[in-house]
Amino acid sequence: MPLTHEEFAGLTHLGSGKVRELFAVGDDAVLLVASDRISAFDVV
Repeated sequence: MPLTHEEFAGLTHLGSGKVRELFAVGDDAVLLVASDRISAFDVV
């Protein structure tokens, strides 16, 4: 089963992009999670 949504307990979700998710880690750091997702409009 593919992973379609990232969730991390205790972290605040800051934003989503086409292939990236941003989470707050404490007061002065962020966690960037990148995936291999592509959209129907990407040229491969």
